[in-house]
Amino acid sequence: MKGGGFFLLVLIAMGTISAPAQTTSSCFPHCHQCEVIAGDIASKRILKKVEFSPLTGEEELTNKVFGIPGTSLMVTASVFYTDESMASRAGLDSVKLALAVSKRSWPDAFRSPNNAISEITLASFDTARVQTSVRSGSRRLLVSMECKDTSSK
Repeated sequence: MKGGGFFLLVLIAMGTISAPAQTTSSCFPHCHQCEVIAGDIASKRILKKVEFSPLTGEEELTNKVFGIPGTSLMVTASVFYTDESMASRAGLDSVKLALAVSKRSWPDAFRSPNNAISEITLASFDTARVQTSVRSGSRRLLVSMECKDTSSK
């Protein structure tokens, strides 16, 4: 469990996402819950865990920015819904996830010159993840964002 132990710990922690109430307007037509975890790879310690519900809808962008304790690093996590970048047999709608980790925050993670981006078609969206690893001094950190569709289908 040496090399992949922390990765497994992050996956287990991400399995604890709880479904928000289905009554908010941000849940129409889809309800998504995202969780961002920043952790130290060597010590297998979770340094920060942030949950949020992105606003869903065409051209909606939701950003979450936070610092990683014990470092000078900022995490910018972004979720963007669009119908213009990924065509599939099920339709044009998609959701893009982005993470940026740097010494400054960004208006959104898509604008950072050093980011990690993932995209999935909305019609088949169940769970999506984007991850990046960074160094803070001599420490290696893993930052992971996982978003789940919590709407009743």
